[in-house]
Amino acid sequence: TVVSQGVDYQSQLTQPYYMAETLYFFTALIRRTNSTYAAAPYFMPSEACVLVFRGTNNLQNSDMNKDVTMVPLNDSDCQGCEASNGTLNAWIEALEAPVMAALKTSGCSPTAAQETSQNVFIAGHSMGGTMATLAMYMLQKKGFNVQLSWSMEGGRPGNMALMSYLNNQAFPQRQVPFWQTTHLNDMIPRTGESALSQNSTKLFGRSE
Repeated sequence: TVVSQGVDYQSQLTQPYYMAETLYFFTALIRRTNSTYAAAPYFMPSEACVLVFRGTNNLQNSDMNKDVTMVPLNDSDCQGCEASNGTLNAWIEALEAPVMAALKTSGCSPTAAQETSQNVFIAGHSMGGTMATLAMYMLQKKGFNVQLSWSMEGGRPGNMALMSYLNNQAFPQRQVPFWQTTHLNDMIPRTGESALSQNSTKLFGRSE
């Protein structure tokens, strides 16, 4: 069962454009079945949660995206890591608590327990892809086992140190940390080459 949840979020940047459910995410629990299509070889765990973030949909989102001032994460494991102020504040002030609650309701927890899973797949599009990338970092640090996840045309949530950590250290159990897919000519994922570092595993496509 897929559960959707809207979050009311307004910062000083978004006033006076307040509207309800500025941010939106979806959660679900997936389980391997005995169906023919679910036969081996397996590329996914037997049980996991899925967390998906919606893309830009309103003026609040647009203003949040523009707030790219870098803020230190103060993480001893991620030396020099900084995140975009707009994205980071939206996670801390609006999304973190309801996301954690929704994952728990779906059956996922950062600590192993009976009838719960630590496995989480994360995805998002555009602004949601940016938030998904930051959520990979945040949830992995909390103790979840973030699986091979996807950012679709998402931006970069932090500086070169953060992206290097995500690409090279955060998920040592697999060769590909996460995927980003985008149109070849999409400007958003391609802008910024110094403070905003690129993802190392990116797929480009072109539609005719």
